[in-house]
Amino acid sequence: MKMIFFYSYLLLVFLSTTSLWAQERAGMAAYIKAETLREQGNYAKAILEYDAAIAKEPQNLLYKTTKCQCYLNMFEVKQAIVCFEGISREHPKDTSAVETLANLHATAQSLDNAILYFEKAAALSTSEDYKLSCYLNILNMLHIQNKMRKAGRYIQEAQKSNPKHFDLLFMEAEYSNIIGQYEKALVAIDSVIKQLPKDNAHTSEFSKFYYQRTISLFNMGRYAEMKEAAKHVTDASLIGLIKFYTSEYQQKMGEAYFKNYLYDKSLTALTLAIRIDSSNAKARMLRADIYKIQSELTKTKLTEVERTWKEDLPNDKKSPRLAELAMLHFNSANYIKSLERIQEYLTLNPLQHDMYILQAAANLLIKKPELVIEQLEPLTKVDKVSNDVKNKSFMLMGMAHYDTKDYRKAYGFFKKASYGDYAEVAGWYMKDIREHHDLDKEL
Repeated sequence: MKMIFFYSYLLLVFLSTTSLWAQERAGMAAYIKAETLREQGNYAKAILEYDAAIAKEPQNLLYKTTKCQCYLNMFEVKQAIVCFEGISREHPKDTSAVETLANLHATAQSLDNAILYFEKAAALSTSEDYKLSCYLNILNMLHIQNKMRKAGRYIQEAQKSNPKHFDLLFMEAEYSNIIGQYEKALVAIDSVIKQLPKDNAHTSEFSKFYYQRTISLFNMGRYAEMKEAAKHVTDASLIGLIKFYTSEYQQKMGEAYFKNYLYDKSLTALTLAIRIDSSNAKARMLRADIYKIQSELTKTKLTEVERTWKEDLPNDKKSPRLAELAMLHFNSANYIKSLERIQEYLTLNPLQHDMYILQAAANLLIKKPELVIEQLEPLTKVDKVSNDVKNKSFMLMGMAHYDTKDYRKAYGFFKKASYGDYAEVAGWYMKDIREHHDLDKEL
């Protein structure tokens, strides 16, 4: 009886083993057929055969991977991503699927997902070189998206593998400049520049290093050294950005602020222009004019005009006196009183569009950006308003939206103002928004 039981047991084992072997053979046969079809370019039928092989051997990673690769042969990137994501879920420690997903998302310009998978790939790997390459890929994608302000933790992770890596030092410099750590940025970029070949260290290929050095030195107030660094920025894509750090650009910013009655901002830009280049005569002259406007003479004149003011003046004489009082109060930093006189003037002269600009400047200075938007928006939609008034309105509305942290709308208005006299201020703000404020979509 025991012998009968033993032989029955052996038969059961044999049948089970034979069944598994038959399944494997069936899976392999379908897989070989799929591979043949794939080589022939018959991808749709190949997919069906891969599915048949996988149905026989659900845990066979080779079958699943080659099926996903078949989708790539078909240029079906989205289907390939779904396929490899399935492998990643079922085999979470399979680094090849995660790495492939990272590269596929990067190719599809889905950079946020690519970053996610490169981070996963780095976490799964035990190779320091591979981890570093993953983090450098992430940093490059942040650079492409103008999101380097998010680079901090990736730089720290990459530094664990190789803190002196050439590309990593450059990324550290760019990141440090963006977050305002200019001394740290300078140390990093100087370490990069020291490694450049001496015979062609100043070619356009290396412009990006000198551009970062220019930014660091500009913000540290080391203008003579900054100008020397800027000379080596010869790449066409960066020459347009170097202008931000010139005396002429700051002078033109000062002029644009002045035309919009923003004297303090104008003084800041003009003083910077003079520090960069002490021979900038235009900046010196305009700065002197602003000092004169804000001097005691203005307050003396205001006292005199207020003393002789009469409410019962006829409108044709009242309007110019109201305009004078509004300007004098504004120049004396009495913005509330200035706004009262502006309102009286506009009640009598609603089509005098220049006065709306003074009104907007006053509201901006008393930190009421919502009123700036409310008052200027109608001007931007009226055909009879001059182009100069419209461009001033665009600039001030951009600043108002910026103050309310609505950076997308701010960027839109600055873009409209980025022509003519107000291009420099608009460009400065647009650059700041791109570098420091995360927006959902491309600008």
